[in-house]
Amino acid sequence: MVAQGLDLDQRSVIQIPATITRDLAHTLDRTGACQRFAADERAVDLIWREPIGGIVSFALASDTPSVLDFADTLPSPGSGWPSDETALVAIFGLHLSANPERSGALLLFDSSNQQSITLYRRLQRLASESAVPDGAMAQLTRLTGPDGLAARQQQVVAQVRDGVVEAAGLPAIEAHPLALPVGVGLQIPEIVEASIFAAYVRGELTPFSLLSELRPPMYRYFRQPGTDPGSTLDLQGFVQQGMIPCGPDFPDAEIVHAVLGVVKAAEYVGVRWWTDPQVAAQYAQQMTQMYGPDHDAYRPAFPVPEFPLPHNPIAPEPVTDEGVPARIDGD
Repeated sequence: MVAQGLDLDQRSVIQIPATITRDLAHTLDRTGACQRFAADERAVDLIWREPIGGIVSFALASDTPSVLDFADTLPSPGSGWPSDETALVAIFGLHLSANPERSGALLLFDSSNQQSITLYRRLQRLASESAVPDGAMAQLTRLTGPDGLAARQQQVVAQVRDGVVEAAGLPAIEAHPLALPVGVGLQIPEIVEASIFAAYVRGELTPFSLLSELRPPMYRYFRQPGTDPGSTLDLQGFVQQGMIPCGPDFPDAEIVHAVLGVVKAAEYVGVRWWTDPQVAAQYAQQMTQMYGPDHDAYRPAFPVPEFPLPHNPIAPEPVTDEGVPARIDGD
């Protein structure tokens, strides 16, 4: 219905994400519009954005009208329309049924944008009198309120995000202000293979997914005109992004474990305190003082400032050849 309200047809040119879902791709196929991926820098009429789980993995540096498609999550109650958001409409799933045709959707519009208001009026005319699906109001009741699903989910997400940023020293990917995130987005430093980092997190029995696992780039992305076989296309750091899933009823122990798994993985691969090299250097120095220069503890895998090592009176003295007694035959 949104595509119909936007008057998309064979003359329309739409920019789509590399990770576009198959259902959305097929919906846009039926409009006859020309679809181009973000790597194609030619001008387009509309940008269709489809973030994963409520997080925004990269900023949209364009004034082109857009659609913000959050079909895989719920709206964040009480959030105002961001002043820098250019979308004409934000789409959210209501998740009322496992059947997509009965799942329901909620559309939000920007009252300060005349194009958005025009689209709202068009969709009003297209919608039937029964546009509000059964169960929609009950879902709204569950979602809102100080003890509602949204408030509990936001609290858990905030605690996990703060823990990862403060204890692991890794950058979190912020959620879009309009969306209720399903977890905490994490930017994995490029100096470590994302799959190896994920394996270490999971080795601590902490649930963790790479965004490329949750929504792999669509096969069409690798068949763009002019693409050389085997070439690496620009996915804007997407392959280095992951997510720690969160739930509104996580107990404190589960929140701690979600953070601890990421902290340990970051330490194993040498990227803990990636966002603060000075703290990384001080922490590495502390490990050397405690365990000696040949320790297997934390060693930064990235450049950090050098600090002189003070004398540690309790550190074991190094063993030299002069200190080893001669071997006696028969011993």
